[in-house]
Amino acid sequence: MIQTSNEAGPKDVIVQGSSPMSASSAPSNAKGGDSVMGVPPAAAQGTSAAQRGCNSKEGLFNIGFLVLMFVLFYFMLIRPQQKQQKERDAMLASLKKGDRVVTSGGLIGTITTMGDDVLTLEISDRVRVRVLRSAVVRKVEETKTKNEKTAKEK
Repeated sequence: MIQTSNEAGPKDVIVQGSSPMSASSAPSNAKGGDSVMGVPPAAAQGTSAAQRGCNSKEGLFNIGFLVLMFVLFYFMLIRPQQKQQKERDAMLASLKKGDRVVTSGGLIGTITTMGDDVLTLEISDRVRVRVLRSAVVRKVEETKTKNEKTAKEK
């Protein structure tokens, strides 16, 4: 029941509840302000963060932090991965007959025939294996033996 009291002043409103609790025994929040069911009065009234005194710089700092994290992820993870993928695609596109390659399974062989997605590798004399083009990890550079190096120097 809501009553206005002439003793409290013409603009003051006194709210009387059905419980016999006095104003001194009513629950309040830890900061000393009145609360309704544990909700601070400012939040209960629907006031905004700016009206409650929250700093807008704090919100900008949080957004700036998220942007900084995205930039770090881009330059540390995404961009190097894209560069590595481009190099791999270029290597796979440049494969030709006679190249020595290593597969993801560890096989080393020479390309004898090529299809769109399948390569035939000769891993030993008259031993041929068909592998997917995507299974090729890298080309094997032909290393010159000691005898070939000394023959060129002479």
